[in-house]
Amino acid sequence: PLAEVVRESPGTVHLYFMLPVSTRRATIASDLTERQGVELLHTDDGRWEVVLAANPGVHRLNIKADNGSWQAPPGLPVADDGFGAKVGLLILEK
Repeated sequence: PLAEVVRESPGTVHLYFMLPVSTRRATIASDLTERQGVELLHTDDGRWEVVLAANPGVHRLNIKADNGSWQAPPGLPVADDGFGAKVGLLILEK
């Protein structure tokens, strides 16, 4: 899958993303990170991962690969961000 969401605990989420093989650096920004960029780690299996504190609800997030623009993460539902761009939606159940 392009995106995988694993609930580590009721207040934590582990996100995995498949990005282009040429990606050298990836950053995520979200309401979960107070819109601050957080570096993703590159795993041995080729995915990019991050663990974030997350309560149930709908969270908006974007990823930036290398020096590219902010994009909705692959594999997540997408919505308009209200500024003419797209944002990924992370929906966490209770």
